Amino acid sequence: LNKEFLAASSAGDVYVRFKAQIKQLDVISKNLVAETRGGDPNKVIVIGAHLDSVPEGSGMNDNGSGSAGILAIAQAFAARNIELKNKIRFIWFGAEEVGL
Repeated sequence: LNKEFLAASSAGDVYVRFKAQIKQLDVISKNLVAETRGGDPNKVIVIGAHLDSVPEGSGMNDNGSGSAGILAIAQAFAARNIELKNKIRFIWFGAEEVGL
């Protein structure tokens, strides 16, 4: 973010206009979902990352590191006997980068 935007946003509401070009693609993909056994199923915290990458980028950084990170969080919860207030759902998205 540039300094002008930060200064404006700290002073109050900022209105932004943008134009987007959208390309719709139909793809088949799968997501991996795991959740804690405990916790209130009506109050769910979602932690997610995507498994795919773009040809121009390093998949290890985008988003291999995020996928590994939420796996480590899930393993840490599984290794401890913690009573959870909220259910935690871990989602690895399969086609977040498609079309980029």
